[in-house]
Amino acid sequence: MKIIQSKPLTIPQAKELLDERAKGTELEYEQSQAAEHAEKFSHHKAEAAPLLAKELIEKCDKLDPETAAKMVDISPKRLETLKAILVRKRVDVSDEEASELLKMLR
Repeated sequence: MKIIQSKPLTIPQAKELLDERAKGTELEYEQSQAAEHAEKFSHHKAEAAPLLAKELIEKCDKLDPETAAKMVDISPKRLETLKAILVRKRVDVSDEEASELLKMLR
């Protein structure tokens, strides 16, 4: 298999892709497991998730698309959880910026 393009997807987007694929053919084991996971942990609608990720990036220019997608996927409720996501990619934001991002995710 040759990878032509790669871009971060949110869980709701992945769920939508897997649901579309399931209509045409039976999903392989890994795909069906991913679809189950997406069903359980999807916090947003597929249409809203990429828009929210884009808004997060616009609000904080230090975010990359992968980190923004991860923030949308996890949808943290606490500041400490959000900071743990940001530390993973070494994104340094003030408490005030982090609070604003957290408000956007609610």
